[in-house]
Amino acid sequence: MLQPKYKILENIRLQRNLSYRELAQEIGLSIPTLFNIITGRTTPFARNQYKIEQWLNGQTIPTQKEKELP
Repeated sequence: MLQPKYKILENIRLQRNLSYRELAQEIGLSIPTLFNIITGRTTPFARNQYKIEQWLNGQTIPTQKEKELP
């Protein structure tokens, strides 16, 4: 079950058509760590939480209107 707080990582991964490996590399996490955080198996340590937040701050998530534009 995805934790609502980290569901956005999965949404961005799917929107950008990234593998878990690619997303983990972008954020600076190991693949197992990223997967465990997204699936709710674990909560991130402070340093990993910081990496996730820094990465998210650099993301632009398109609005529904932007998605519908040609």
